[in-house]
Amino acid sequence: MRMKLLALVAAALLLSPFPAVAQIGQTETLAGTVTDATGAVLPGVTVTVTSPALIGGTRSTTTDAGGSYRFPALAPGRYVVSSELASFKKWEQEVRLELGQTITVDPKMEVGGRAETVTVRGESPTVDVKSSAAQKNLTTEVMEYIPFTNRFGPGAMLLAPGVNPNNYSAYGSGGSSSNAYMIDGVDVSDPEGGTIWVFANHNWIQEVQVIGLGANAEYGGFTGVASNSLFRSGSNSFKGLFETLYENDKLTGGNITKELLAANPELTSATTDYITDSTAQIGGPIKRDKLWFFASVQYNRPKTAPAGYPPTPPPGYANTGIGPTARLEVSPRFLFKPTLKVGEKGQLTGFLEADKYTVDGRGASNRAATESTVHQDSPEVTWNGNYTRVLSGSSVFDVKYSGFWGYYYLSPYNGDNTPGWYDVDEDFYAVNSYYFYKADRLRHQANASLTKFASGFAGEHNLKFGVEIERSYVKSELGYNGGMYVFASYGEPYYAYLWDGYLKDNVNNRLSAFAQDSWSVGPRLTINPGLRIDVHRGRNLHLDETVFKTNPISPRIGFAFDLTGDSRTVLRAHYGWYHDGAKSSYYDLLDPQIAPVFGADIDSNLNVIGTPSLLRPGTNRTIDENIKHPRMKQTILGLERELFAGVSLGATGIWRDSDQFIDDVLQNGNYAATVVADPGPDGRAGTGDETANTITAYRRLSDARTHQFLITNPEGAQREYKGLELSAIKRMT
Repeated sequence: MRMKLLALVAAALLLSPFPAVAQIGQTETLAGTVTDATGAVLPGVTVTVTSPALIGGTRSTTTDAGGSYRFPALAPGRYVVSSELASFKKWEQEVRLELGQTITVDPKMEVGGRAETVTVRGESPTVDVKSSAAQKNLTTEVMEYIPFTNRFGPGAMLLAPGVNPNNYSAYGSGGSSSNAYMIDGVDVSDPEGGTIWVFANHNWIQEVQVIGLGANAEYGGFTGVASNSLFRSGSNSFKGLFETLYENDKLTGGNITKELLAANPELTSATTDYITDSTAQIGGPIKRDKLWFFASVQYNRPKTAPAGYPPTPPPGYANTGIGPTARLEVSPRFLFKPTLKVGEKGQLTGFLEADKYTVDGRGASNRAATESTVHQDSPEVTWNGNYTRVLSGSSVFDVKYSGFWGYYYLSPYNGDNTPGWYDVDEDFYAVNSYYFYKADRLRHQANASLTKFASGFAGEHNLKFGVEIERSYVKSELGYNGGMYVFASYGEPYYAYLWDGYLKDNVNNRLSAFAQDSWSVGPRLTINPGLRIDVHRGRNLHLDETVFKTNPISPRIGFAFDLTGDSRTVLRAHYGWYHDGAKSSYYDLLDPQIAPVFGADIDSNLNVIGTPSLLRPGTNRTIDENIKHPRMKQTILGLERELFAGVSLGATGIWRDSDQFIDDVLQNGNYAATVVADPGPDGRAGTGDETANTITAYRRLSDARTHQFLITNPEGAQREYKGLELSAIKRMT
């Protein structure tokens, strides 16, 4: 019943001609109240905004009886705000709008002639006093001038506080899979595990919004943070960029000295034959104030080798000459983004992105023979379409459709039927890659929102309603080449894993709806209540049935209080529930095409000796019919103050409690506990690093063929995080 009701809501929003406000992070709002020198409000004032980011020219509105004005759906960028009224001097100020912000600018007009102009110097406020969220924005200047090692645009979120650069964990979350990765306001995460799938050029990105602390009900599909990257657009003037990077061995330093090389003849330095990465892009008008474009191409081609690669094979292994002797990446990318003014108040924009990410020698190391590396082939196409229509100063209609297609294949160099070897004593991979992998992805998503700004009922309300519809196809195949993974000792095979691999084929369906209010109780207090409902359905195509069902509800409530009344100091607090996105990894172990894993002794010709033993059954899992979606409960309390133009300080206390994790739990195993001495860090007894501690080990007594696992929320599994974030922000000018 709930699914049908949400489907009706979704259809109504997607087709509705009624007022709406733009969806996540694509546009911003500028609002304020015009007063005279005594503080009395001024109705009937003409307020105008102009900006190179505003297609269609200037935009104007008139203040209401309370002196208030409002510009919804403005693109990020620099604006000049001016106000004019007979018998008053013209007032103007330059302001800056960043992704996802509502900025308050209150003109104070002086009596005089219109020929006179009062120009307010200084930047617009950096503090959003209307929102209980503590979002972080990486501005255009940060993207252009601050160096960071990740050449992929989505990696810019690592510059935001609270995000761990080692694993993308945010505020104590579960790593990269706990985040939502959006481009132009729509999630483009991998529908299998939730990690980054679309690797855009960092030069394409104008601005990045990173939000996790106090995010309102619009934002879902994460228990870490949500990162929204906005692609650049054209304007009324032509602008371009050409950038190239080149490195080679002569331009690259190393930390391996001649003395180390002399003492270790088998060791070779890392090599950089070349690294070249070039981008050319241009944007501008096809027709001024009517049709803009932005286009870019990138060609990235590094050829490198890690220290010791290719290695000299140990005794018992031959130099086969198969496989590459260096890691070669070839990665061309293309982006085209048009912006079209539709009538007086409509705008249509979108993008088409295509790339082909190819790597030879993936997995190269000083412990891997050339033939044991793999070839990577991973093309993709990403698209986005967005229609926005401003119906009035208080209403906007917005709808988006976005998605991507791509695959990610890892292939062996020595044939599909030749097993890969791992020599345990030599710590060496040889003969062939021991595995192959194929991942096919197709994701569709449509977003729509509907909002009406209203006043007169206990203050002012910005009531926002929205829906999201996602349908994603996830197909993954993994297996051992030749059906066998060989273990050897000094070149002699003795044992093998026998596995025919798996082929998982699933479809994620998600329908989400949210309601959010920004309720201005008075001129200084804003309350942000919200509610989000997500309906998740996971379907396995091999079983031809829906196997995963969750309906998480995410209530949220917060407030923002303008402590000083000048829009420069905010006290904010927020409490909310957040749930992870749609992921097939929650239920894909139910797929019937998961083969069991056996272990067997083998002879020198790789023939199995005796009867193989079952190490891991294949399809021995069921799912809890009452399973719940992974959840994070969050409380924040913070204070932020703009000290002077463009500089602010803030402190935010963070409390997070994560639970409802999903895992498969053994239901009927029988194990015997054995207490053994701790062998020390190297895991081997008798090497001198033992401790006085003991370890409890468990030996399986039951037959693995009888084991049954339940995919469920393990009882008592939870994670707590407490933190204090101190921030000092200087807006670049």
